Amino acid sequence: MKRYIVLLALCLISAFSFAQEWLKAAESDNDIYYVSSTIRQRGNNYIIFEKCVPKNISAERNNRVRETGESKWYKYSYMIVTELADLEVYRTKSLNYAYYDTEGKVLYAFDSMDDTSWFYAKPGTILEGICETAEYIVKRK
Repeated sequence: MKRYIVLLALCLISAFSFAQEWLKAAESDNDIYYVSSTIRQRGNNYIIFEKCVPKNISAERNNRVRETGESKWYKYSYMIVTELADLEVYRTKSLNYAYYDTEGKVLYAFDSMDDTSWFYAKPGTILEGICETAEYIVKRK
């Protein structure tokens, strides 16, 4: 019996050690931005996941329903953008966008149509906060 309890405890510890952690990176009047601790290196760049959570979710849901005419947006909760980041000069390219509902299921996803443009972070911007947070995560690994 003790063996099963120890095995269960080890499984739980491993599950938690691989859990995704979101670190707050920036905040605007309307949204809070997070960066996932799950960052992968690709050459000199990194694949990062940026989560955008609306502060006024009711207003955001109503806007999306009004704009699209689709009631599925009443369950909208947050968006995750997959970014290619160059942390040497603080610039990113958006690769993919995914909108999630309250249960964590994808409502709508699409790849970026413009995968050639780099966006450079300016001081004091949300993008600078995202790049700084990503750099912090990379350095602590």
